[in-house]
Amino acid sequence: MPTVKDVLEHVKFLIEKGRADEKAVLVLPRVESQKRRLNKEKKNRIVMVVDPEFFSEWNTWHEAYMLTCGENPVLARQAIIEAMKIFDVKGWYEARMKDWSDEVQAWKDGKR
Repeated sequence: MPTVKDVLEHVKFLIEKGRADEKAVLVLPRVESQKRRLNKEKKNRIVMVVDPEFFSEWNTWHEAYMLTCGENPVLARQAIIEAMKIFDVKGWYEARMKDWSDEVQAWKDGKR
């Protein structure tokens, strides 16, 4: 993802090409994330754009949570949040990156 410095260079390029008056928006992902967490606008809809496999798996697990929670969507969503709270995402991520790194090294070593 480009940094603010990268965006500045791009903006300078656009200005040099005569596009200084063109409308633009600077998006800072951490600021946007903070706004979503604070949710001052009281938004109540979550939208995810995913691949077909993720879509299927997500809905399989969502249905399992719904059935376990007596088909109560409020309880099922809260159960998902509680599961997310106790999941060791950092450990999972680090293991995935190590596995990926090992896989790349095996390819480089001609073992795959």
